[in-house]
Amino acid sequence: MAYRVEAGDSVFILATDCELDQVATNREELKADHLKPRQYNDELLKYFRGAQLLVIDCQYTDELYETRVGWGHNSLATVVDFCRQVQPGMLALFHHDPESTDEMVTRITDTVAKRLNTLNERVLVFAAREGLTVKAQWPTPSPAPRGVS
Repeated sequence: MAYRVEAGDSVFILATDCELDQVATNREELKADHLKPRQYNDELLKYFRGAQLLVIDCQYTDELYETRVGWGHNSLATVVDFCRQVQPGMLALFHHDPESTDEMVTRITDTVAKRLNTLNERVLVFAAREGLTVKAQWPTPSPAPRGVS
């Protein structure tokens, strides 16, 4: 399930309990090799494109996902493949596994960010948490420190 909210130039999408591997057009291939690139239909990708802020379920590491297929949640590989295709400005990972420690959530977040950066994607990746407030607008680069040009 996903909700898309548009207000002015801002687009916010909340995608919860959305095991995207189950709707991939190559889902049978993914059953044999979870790390294969995912393919989605154009209508789904169009719905998600243009989001300044995408809040998406990323509950499992790739290893844990292999024992949780069909449980309704995404893995790291799924989120990275999907974001590569829809290119959000900011990516908030949420629906953390209740068994996950803060360190595990940080590791998942860092892994997603590193994989996206390896693919040359410019997306701000962070772990969502209770009480966090974020503006749904394209992130702007921080100004250079004084004395640096």
